[in-house]
Amino acid sequence: SRWVVESAEALVDAVLAQRGGGRVHVGVLKFKHSRELSEVYTSLHTLQYAFERLAGHTAPMDLLLHGGGHIEDHGGGGLKVFRDAERNSVAMEVRGEGEGRVMFRAWNDDGGLNCECKLMRGPRSDVVEWMRVYYNHQVVYDGHNKPI
Repeated sequence: SRWVVESAEALVDAVLAQRGGGRVHVGVLKFKHSRELSEVYTSLHTLQYAFERLAGHTAPMDLLLHGGGHIEDHGGGGLKVFRDAERNSVAMEVRGEGEGRVMFRAWNDDGGLNCECKLMRGPRSDVVEWMRVYYNHQVVYDGHNKPI
């Protein structure tokens, strides 16, 4: 069953009351960033793999994965990566949307969309809710509900 409590202490009290005392082992997840932003960072390689596997496309993530761009944290749950420090040209945007969902968009040097995807991370497998890849401002791949 799911526990809905006001605090960690209340959760421990509720578990101890149900079990009649004894030992309780507690596991926690620690994040350097917000939970959504941590989801973004842990999803990058999965996004890259999904584009390659489903669409045969290499998503342009070099500025984020290998540095060189100007990265801005937007509201604790997303990142915008610019091609230069003056923020003249957006290269990509990645946003954690909670519940394991991550939204990714990348733009070409000319400002046209390169690719975009919404990924749902799951405990057993990940699913691409939708994915589009563009070439010359035309959709060349459009996939929906694809497990990876």
